[in-house]
Amino acid sequence: MCWMTINGHSFGKLRLDLMTEKSNDDRRIEYRELKEDVVFIELQASSAVSEPVRISISSSVDRSSKGIQFSVDQALELGVILQISVETLEGARLTLVGEVKWCRENVDEKNYYIGFEFFDSEGTDIDEWVLLFDRATLK
Repeated sequence: MCWMTINGHSFGKLRLDLMTEKSNDDRRIEYRELKEDVVFIELQASSAVSEPVRISISSSVDRSSKGIQFSVDQALELGVILQISVETLEGARLTLVGEVKWCRENVDEKNYYIGFEFFDSEGTDIDEWVLLFDRATLK
């Protein structure tokens, strides 16, 4: 974690994760911002047979313009595409679609950390998410 100033803009609590040899799983190249947003994960959409929607409520660990890390109480399948809604600390509620890129068990806390990469999809709030993240990093 570091404090960084570029062109007079302070970037505060940011962590830079670069592609390095330290971990084959860590391929992030953008800045990650440590934030505890509320995340609603749609685990199962309702079907024609009146099955209820299954939603898990979580909190984020960190976020970037391209993805988010959050914790959940059950493992999620790699590659699964999900819709999530993020209620940010800034007061926005954004609907996003993306893919589970990794899932790591946290034995101490009896939960799982999920790495989730957003898709640039029509009908989602991805453009607003990117703007929100850009504004937050320039403060």
